[in-house]
Amino acid sequence: MKPFLSLVLVVSLAGNVWLLTRWRANSAASSGNPSANSSSAVSASAKNNSASAKKTSATSRPATIAWSEPGDTVAELRTWAAQLRAAGFPPRVVNSLLSDRLRDRNHKLAELPFWQLMNPGQASRELRTADVKEQQTLREEIMGTEGTPAALFPPGVRERRYGDLSDDQVNAIVRIDAEYSDLSAGINSSSGGIVSSADMRERNAQRQLLQKEKLADLAAVMSPAELQAYEMRTSDTARRVQSNLRTLDVSEEEYATIYAAQKSFAEKTGAVTSTFSATSAEERASYQASQYAMQDQLRAALPEDKFFKYLTTSDFAYGQIALFAEKQPSITPAVSYQLYQLRNDAANLQQDLSLRQRTAVGDRAAQTKLNDERNAAQAALNARLDALLPAAVAEEFRASESGRMYFRKPTPPRPPQPPKS
Repeated sequence: MKPFLSLVLVVSLAGNVWLLTRWRANSAASSGNPSANSSSAVSASAKNNSASAKKTSATSRPATIAWSEPGDTVAELRTWAAQLRAAGFPPRVVNSLLSDRLRDRNHKLAELPFWQLMNPGQASRELRTADVKEQQTLREEIMGTEGTPAALFPPGVRERRYGDLSDDQVNAIVRIDAEYSDLSAGINSSSGGIVSSADMRERNAQRQLLQKEKLADLAAVMSPAELQAYEMRTSDTARRVQSNLRTLDVSEEEYATIYAAQKSFAEKTGAVTSTFSATSAEERASYQASQYAMQDQLRAALPEDKFFKYLTTSDFAYGQIALFAEKQPSITPAVSYQLYQLRNDAANLQQDLSLRQRTAVGDRAAQTKLNDERNAAQAALNARLDALLPAAVAEEFRASESGRMYFRKPTPPRPPQPPKS
């Protein structure tokens, strides 16, 4: 009985396997034809599209170029640049590649020893200036209008710097800037790095004269309104304001207000660029008064918080005061400004006494008088400091970097010593 049952089970299992195999074969056959047809259709379509794309690409693709190093002559470089343009390279890319080639042609700077390449002296400066001028001349000769300075600026950069000025105006301005930049560099390198206060004043006077001549040249290629807009973007005053703004967010109107105040201040102070460059008490007082007038103008025009933030980044002395005040909750911005003015009074007084001290060398009576005057002035300044700040805060300020230089209390005189027996 058991062998029979085993045989039945084996036959049944074999039948099930056969049925399963037939079902899978039929399913594959019934679903395979549509897939195969669809695949064939897609393949044929892809082939047709590929052929069409290749045909279109062949008709619209720019000419290819076999890359080769150009020669050094102007004719060879012109041919090379024309091949690059025909191959579809944008003008700025061609100009960039061409600039590399033109720099390689320059052998004048290569004649200098390597340790003199960054020397700001007249010899290397003249070679570098001549090299830049030669490169620009050759670039325009090779590229035509696509090689002019106006064509080299990316659109966004050009608009920010030059606004809506024409190509001819931009080209003329670039040449004027380059000419006066070279003249200014000549002033900076004339002393060999050793500069006295008198030399600094002379340099500042020369720079002011150059600036007036440059403005006259710029006025010849721009209208008054265009020149004013250009100055607000690129002048020394504009660069100073933009640097001082840093992370401070101001509107266009606020920027124009700050720029106008700084420009007026620079015109009033002339060659005196700080209280330290003044040569007399009167000149120092005049500079300080002009500085406070500018700050009053800005304080009236700007929101209070923006005024003090701008003053923090634009005036090193106030920045130090503000840094100290951050740790003192009792010091408001208004008190910080009064402390800043008190610090300026102390610094100016010290400079005036130092100048007078030089003339009193060897004169004991004059020196004694100056010492008494210094002690009386320091006592008055310390009294003002004590009236402005709480006692503990005033002592902290005297120990700070800003305070210890100007607000040290006079050392009391030593008591007379009894005669030795």
